[in-house]
Amino acid sequence: MKYVLSRAASEDVRAITEWIAKDNPARSVSFARELLMCCRKLTTASERYPIIRADVTPPVRRRNYRRYAICYTVLRNHIHVIAVVHGARDVMSVIEERLD
Repeated sequence: MKYVLSRAASEDVRAITEWIAKDNPARSVSFARELLMCCRKLTTASERYPIIRADVTPPVRRRNYRRYAICYTVLRNHIHVIAVVHGARDVMSVIEERLD
């Protein structure tokens, strides 16, 4: 199984990287790698993390990494990452927007 970032999730990672780079460019690159590694690890333990939206098909799950929420669905052939957002944000509203 593989993972795929949605356009919005890819933009999320880019924005996170740019934000961190303002203070620490080297850390921004390593942190982006860590986020993507977490996404990659979902391919072997996708159902380990809790469902946060059971009212949609497929259900949306959430895996936390540090202060960030990686929100995704498990599809037949891949993990579809919908969002990578800071946990202080209204994660459910972000998911709602992206599912529409």
